[in-house]
Amino acid sequence: LFGRQQQHPTASSSATVNIVTFNTDAEYASNELLRQAGEQQQAQHNPVRALAPGKHSLKQLVSAASNQKDALEEQFASGRRNRKEAGSKYGW
Repeated sequence: LFGRQQQHPTASSSATVNIVTFNTDAEYASNELLRQAGEQQQAQHNPVRALAPGKHSLKQLVSAASNQKDALEEQFASGRRNRKEAGSKYGW
């Protein structure tokens, strides 16, 4: 409960504890106002739906890809962003 301060009281005895009170009702109310105003539209998740396994015609595959174009582009951008972040983190 007291963390590392209890184990080593002399190391950080002058450190003050900052307790923050968080009101979830007020936060939910402000989120609801934002949702009603239409400002949270970018937070909507657009999942990529997989096709059932088995044989598919080329027409089925093309139509499935074109129907999910936005979700696929978002997933590809996310993959590129993650790859770039990993590259900068590990120096690739």
